[in-house]
Amino acid sequence: MARRTEFFRRYDSSSGIQELMVDLDLALSGGKKMYMLGGGNPGRIPQMEDFFRAEMETLMADSDRFERALGIYDHPGGNVPFRSAVASLLRSDCGWDIGPENIALTQGSQNAFFLLMNLLGGKTEDGAQANIVFPMSPEYIGYEDVGIQAGTLKSFLPRVTLLDDARFKYEIDFQGLRIDESTGAVCVSRPCNPTGNNISDEQIQKLYDICSDQNVPLIIDAAYGLPFPGIVFDDSKPFYKPECIVILSLSKLGLPGLRTGIVVAPPDIVEKIEKLNSIFNLSCGGMGPALTRRSMESGELLQKCRDLLLPHYEKRRDLAVNMLISGLADKGLRIHESGGAFFLWLWFDAPLSTTELYRKLKESGVIVVPGKYYFPGLAEDFDHRDRCIRLSFSQDLDTIEKGIEILVDVANRELEKL
Repeated sequence: MARRTEFFRRYDSSSGIQELMVDLDLALSGGKKMYMLGGGNPGRIPQMEDFFRAEMETLMADSDRFERALGIYDHPGGNVPFRSAVASLLRSDCGWDIGPENIALTQGSQNAFFLLMNLLGGKTEDGAQANIVFPMSPEYIGYEDVGIQAGTLKSFLPRVTLLDDARFKYEIDFQGLRIDESTGAVCVSRPCNPTGNNISDEQIQKLYDICSDQNVPLIIDAAYGLPFPGIVFDDSKPFYKPECIVILSLSKLGLPGLRTGIVVAPPDIVEKIEKLNSIFNLSCGGMGPALTRRSMESGELLQKCRDLLLPHYEKRRDLAVNMLISGLADKGLRIHESGGAFFLWLWFDAPLSTTELYRKLKESGVIVVPGKYYFPGLAEDFDHRDRCIRLSFSQDLDTIEKGIEILVDVANRELEKL
């Protein structure tokens, strides 16, 4: 190829998320038994699978609805009756002042972030730079390469608070945070992948107030949060205000294959998502809306989240935390306060390279994710990059228990070498 476009060059270099996914796939496709405590796939919950199977059978029995879901292009903003059902649910359950005009669908929430971060971040009309700001690191690995223009992302160091029982918590350092005329949007995941951090109601309100004063939209990634799938372990409330953009997803309900992201936003943003969908996708897939609309309208979907999803993950979270504290707390391990999602963020407060630990664990049959991937847009040095790992507790109890037993053994051996 004689001439390469800037877009080609932007995505010709290595990508952290691609490297990670390829490495995980290679590790799992070999003949050796591997305990998967990495990756972001939701757990398989038999009762939820039975529920969705019954919903699919009902859908298939209705020949018109089923054929329309498969054979008709939907509106570029997403299936209109489904958007109305989502808006109605958010009004009744969360008290949000929204309507269908505030809802757009995308091909998964990752697609939503690609669209939004390029709408709001990058080179502006006057040649300046509009940054996408993350109030604190670490943050979701999938944000790293979504900006078509490199250098769009800017992240800030957190305040690290030590807690009792070998725990700690990252908090926004509002004194160090800078949101100004160079900021195109502010983005935060709530709860956070990878840390499980769930920013408090007070802090999210304070962050919103700062954004509002600067006329900057606040993007909240609620893919694991409220109201669905509702994998939240504290008493925090869902958050939406004028000029907010909230991203929801069907994936963590146990439906990642349907690739259905939900954007809740001001109408002008929704209109832009519709236009981009028509350009990139023609329309969004119809099966996710068709499968879940009835249970959204009836309230049954939210009830399943509360009765099945939340206890499922809470039980696994507690098992993992207790085993890790019992096995490694006296060796300098600290666990980030787990407010939601299905990950634990482990910080070894010792000169242990978690990149090396990741390699040793993989050799021993356990897959985790090294922390170095989770600092998009952070320019400053931060020793947590190579002192932390992300662990998923979405798997079955046997995998969690045996995987953590190996992790504790390998980590203890490595720590004894220091």
